Amino acid sequence: MQRLISEIAEAHGLNFDTACSLVERAASSSLTAVMNIDAYARFDGEKLGFYRFDVDRGEVEIRANNIHKRVARRLRYEIDRLISSESAANDVEQARRLLYRIVIGRIRSFTPEGVHATVDLPNGGTVTAYCPAYAMSPKDAPQYGRRLSWYVSKVIVRTGRPPRIEMLLSRTSKEFVAGLIRGKAEFVHADLNFKVTKRVPGLFVKIEASSFIPPNIIQTVALDLGERILIKKGKTYDNRGGSKNS
Repeated sequence: MQRLISEIAEAHGLNFDTACSLVERAASSSLTAVMNIDAYARFDGEKLGFYRFDVDRGEVEIRANNIHKRVARRLRYEIDRLISSESAANDVEQARRLLYRIVIGRIRSFTPEGVHATVDLPNGGTVTAYCPAYAMSPKDAPQYGRRLSWYVSKVIVRTGRPPRIEMLLSRTSKEFVAGLIRGKAEFVHADLNFKVTKRVPGLFVKIEASSFIPPNIIQTVALDLGERILIKKGKTYDNRGGSKNS
């Protein structure tokens, strides 16, 4: 049983305790529904035990040979249902954490109005995101299967079973350029202080910086954007891009 729970956890991006709790809940509801008794399940670290509470005798174990075969069939359904619900909630949390961050997304379809891309979530799941045409640079040529960097400008969760995640992307914002530069800087442990002051998508980007930005970072980002990046010495900025000297 421990191995089964570990496999469930790994397959759905859950930790062991969460997967264990789901199996216990699924088993409890299955027993109660099929056998018409107030029953519950508990995992003791090695095996999954089934119990009911008797007013006179206290906790009474339900032996495996007394468990109806319908319980096993119902158990598989309940596990799938609960895991689907838990995984959906996990995906929602992971998607919300990507707001205002740079992500990698693979283009799955496109029209003159915009592009749909599949974005990977940190837990191994995926979400389909949308970038309207006005939020793409003139240099961005949509190609099926092409992987691009995107800026997550909005995450909306629509209630439902499972909840629906709507993620809006952009490749034209100044925040997108700043995120690309900071992302590249993390790999070389560079502490950068700068602000993107102006951008004309497809043409150029203007940056004010009070710290040295390695040329290879600028070259890599400029190549991704297909734009010139112009840098001049500027004020000292906080993490949000506001001036500390003002």
